[in-house]
Amino acid sequence: MPRALGTATGVRRGRLLQATNHLDTMVGRTQWVVTQTRLRLAGVMPESAHRVVSLHDVDARPIRKGRLGKPVEFGYKAQIIDNADGVILDHIVEGGNPVDAPQLAPAIERITGRAGCPPRAVTADRGYGYASVEDDLHPARRAQRRDPTGKQTRFG
Repeated sequence: MPRALGTATGVRRGRLLQATNHLDTMVGRTQWVVTQTRLRLAGVMPESAHRVVSLHDVDARPIRKGRLGKPVEFGYKAQIIDNADGVILDHIVEGGNPVDAPQLAPAIERITGRAGCPPRAVTADRGYGYASVEDDLHPARRAQRRDPTGKQTRFG
């Protein structure tokens, strides 16, 4: 135990304990990053589910975006659904880079449960343009999907 911690009381002691715990956490994470780096230099690819890409957020994951200037981002993937007026109807934040398509039908279900009726139209990007999405939406609702390019697919 550090000498200052032994004599500290009250708020000062609490802050010192918090700083000590934070330092212990960061030392442990840094040791893990050093181990990952040694594995990578030895030609072993660390398992992505346990790979640390941020010392401050160990749950962050690489997300491949395919952009020229920034092909990989780190963090979480969010899906936000709003209406024509910009009111957010549903949202979900997930770790890693889950596929978009399977998230649409559950989001529509949540919105339908809250609003009492399904949306008349759904606008989404090409990440949702799979036949499985149409199969998921077809039995329960009549909706349209339009991607930003103007291409339109009718559900239902």
